[in-house]
Amino acid sequence: MAWVTRAIAAGDLSQRAPVDSRNEIGVLASDVNSMAEHLGTAMDDLRAARAEAEGALRRRQELVANISHELRTPLAVLRAHLDTLDMRQAVTSGAHASREPALPPATLAALQHETDRLTTLVDDLFTLSRAESGSLRVERHPVDVAALADDLVKLMRPLALQEGHIRLSVEVAPGLPLALADADRLRQILANLIRNAVRHTPEGGIIVLSVTREDGWVVAAVADTGEGIEAEHLPFLFDRLYRVDVARSRRAGGAGLGLAIVREFTKLMGGRVVVESIKGEGSCFRIFLPTSTDQEDDNPPPGQGRRITVDRGTPSPTP
Repeated sequence: MAWVTRAIAAGDLSQRAPVDSRNEIGVLASDVNSMAEHLGTAMDDLRAARAEAEGALRRRQELVANISHELRTPLAVLRAHLDTLDMRQAVTSGAHASREPALPPATLAALQHETDRLTTLVDDLFTLSRAESGSLRVERHPVDVAALADDLVKLMRPLALQEGHIRLSVEVAPGLPLALADADRLRQILANLIRNAVRHTPEGGIIVLSVTREDGWVVAAVADTGEGIEAEHLPFLFDRLYRVDVARSRRAGGAGLGLAIVREFTKLMGGRVVVESIKGEGSCFRIFLPTSTDQEDDNPPPGQGRRITVDRGTPSPTP
């Protein structure tokens, strides 16, 4: 009977112990067989449930992708008509004003703003569905993350100033190796993190995009002096459509997709994203990317546990 129990322990639930007598050994063999049958039934049920869940997930992803794709065409048409209307009003606002009733500028601006928001939402849904289904490809090449970060900060600094006089800066460690990444996807990742930080950093706050090297990884981090996040929310922060403060996110225009896209893009590039945050002090999102000179590096990115503090006006991670 020993060989039967070893086979069952190894995962072969088809084996049965011979029941040759009605003594204690025979009863034990019968119990072992009964246990194997129950385990086999439970495993079959689990496999069936898993297959059903995976099928439901695929159907959901396909549905979201299809809806996003179908919404793109009417949005493009709406955007074109709004642009045409905007240009027409600009032309007819002079001496030769049109007799047609003019659309108030505030109304036109609101329509354009909401159309842009809806377009971004649809694009994010479509991108996320493709990433989750494995149909989104990334082209990994050696990337100078430091130069990319510097260019991105120059591009997004006016946004931070406009939203709340927030100071956006970049810090780069010397002698960094190139990272193995998709430059366009990495730029989108960091832009999403910066926009997220801007939304949750009060007026006069600080956001720092830093690039360093840690345990063989190139690490791009976005740290802010914002409101911070409670620890209970951190495990779910990268889930699709998850929002810590639903009412505030809606007012700020967040749909709960940006961080999910960050996670999926980072995974596709062979990296990992880690978040640390303390309520009332700020947050830090770190993107770990493999170096182009050591593609076989198996060092796992460090886990949680670092604080974001402010030292002389600059947020910096401390143990």
